[in-house]
Amino acid sequence: MIRFAVIGTNTITDKFLQAASALPDFKLCAVYSRTLARAQEYAQKNNVSLVFDSLEALANSDQIDAVYIASPNFCHAAQSILMMQHHKHVLCEKPIASNASEFQQMYDTAIKNQVILLEAMRSVFSPGFAAIRSLLPVLGTIRQVDFSFCKYSSRYDHFKEGIIENAFHPALSNAALMDIGVYCVHPLVSLFGMPASIQSSSIFLSNGFEGAGTVLLQYPDMQATLRYSKISDSYLPSQIQGEAATLLIDKIQDP
Repeated sequence: MIRFAVIGTNTITDKFLQAASALPDFKLCAVYSRTLARAQEYAQKNNVSLVFDSLEALANSDQIDAVYIASPNFCHAAQSILMMQHHKHVLCEKPIASNASEFQQMYDTAIKNQVILLEAMRSVFSPGFAAIRSLLPVLGTIRQVDFSFCKYSSRYDHFKEGIIENAFHPALSNAALMDIGVYCVHPLVSLFGMPASIQSSSIFLSNGFEGAGTVLLQYPDMQATLRYSKISDSYLPSQIQGEAATLLIDKIQDP
């Protein structure tokens, strides 16, 4: 039995717990929130008695083996490192860190303490993604990849009214690339590896927040274009173009 705690009491945590409940060796044992009242409310909802409003107390608990972290993105690195320093395994929501330097610190901490650090990037582990990978040989020599995920955020209307929520706060690592674009970047690198060169262009909002962007990635024999947005919708499929065939992908974020 793996005794889990959760950091974050939002909708994504609800979805994680719903899925994890199907595993016979998963047990939710504790809930952390910044306020004790919120931790108690969420714990009661999930039939859990152990609650924390102190990260240090959670890290020191001998009743927890692993922690699922679904806090705001800019908190991921510090919270993960603290938990791993106390020999807790960590499953961290995407994006796992705000930048490469943060991730390197997380990686080093995991190695030093011999614990598992895993990013909760589900789409590349799905049966649909496995099907994409299996079909690549059918396409012949691959020349163009076009992955797109553009979704108008429900919080953008508030932003336009002058209400700046976390989803559009530039200091919280919620930029369009971090929040939406990763669903294009991650499968591209998983399928084709690192590119030889990268060019990018972004649309920035009045407060400096990145609302949308396009990335052009050059490989030795092919190009890839990634388009992502939190301020507009797209209904076009993604695609991988080969010389023998083209593969259409309905939703790259959930193929």
